[in-house]
Amino acid sequence: GVESPDYMQAILLPDRLWAWSPGVYHDEQGHVWDPETGVLWARVRAEQVPLGDSWTRSQFPLSPLPHLWQWCPRGLYRAAGGIGEDEWWLESHQVVSGVPEILLRQLYRGGHSKVNT
Repeated sequence: GVESPDYMQAILLPDRLWAWSPGVYHDEQGHVWDPETGVLWARVRAEQVPLGDSWTRSQFPLSPLPHLWQWCPRGLYRAAGGIGEDEWWLESHQVVSGVPEILLRQLYRGGHSKVNT
């Protein structure tokens, strides 16, 4: 087949991302996402890596990241599971060096950013 370096750029924004194993998320399109996290943000990148076996929810270590991110039409992801049932604002959805990347910023329930400016 023809290898196109641009084919990953066509990834749609996932409706939901769920934790597959520690440090690995999976979306409804079958793509694998690898999160990098700061204190109040998550950069989630689509990576071409083998999935391995999925973990059961009880096997996961305690993590600031949610077990599931569910897309909402208001421009944010609602988190379920994990420590907080917070909302995560979609800062950007872009391709960086050929890799699709989503940048999420955690919000308080009241809709205000936790970051003090």
